[in-house]
Amino acid sequence: MSNNLATPEEILLRPKRMKFIVGLIGALTMTAASVVVITDGHLVGFVGLGLFGLFSLAFLAQFHPNCSYLRLTNDGFEVRSLFRSFFYKWHDVENFRVRRSGLFLKRVGFDFSSSVHQFPRVRAATKRVLGSEDALPDNFGLRATTLAELMNEWQRRSSRTISDS
Repeated sequence: MSNNLATPEEILLRPKRMKFIVGLIGALTMTAASVVVITDGHLVGFVGLGLFGLFSLAFLAQFHPNCSYLRLTNDGFEVRSLFRSFFYKWHDVENFRVRRSGLFLKRVGFDFSSSVHQFPRVRAATKRVLGSEDALPDNFGLRATTLAELMNEWQRRSSRTISDS
């Protein structure tokens, strides 16, 4: 972001819908397969019906506009996933960076600042295993590197605003 351009007070990013469409189709297919297993007289199909039925509902919920998003504001950022929100102040986090999640998936991870004292053992264990104390659940339609750069820029902008006050 350039310093000579006006910057917005807030940015709202949403996940790409295509992955939810693919997931919904897969879950509905497995739900239908579970029904076929039940009609063949196998009770184990009820396990699949319940499990893949719940997956179908979770994927379907993702199409609601307030289900999942990332909101960047001057004060911090709000992560919303499956209707649950978490708000982090910029000064409570540091070091937004790309970390690998699985073989191919990249996510934006971050650590908490030294002023945050909640759950130190959990955070340390998470950092040892995953490489960061926390991570965003999605890249919200951006490449992980682009999102990490955007969040670092918003954090820098916030610290400049505080020091200018």
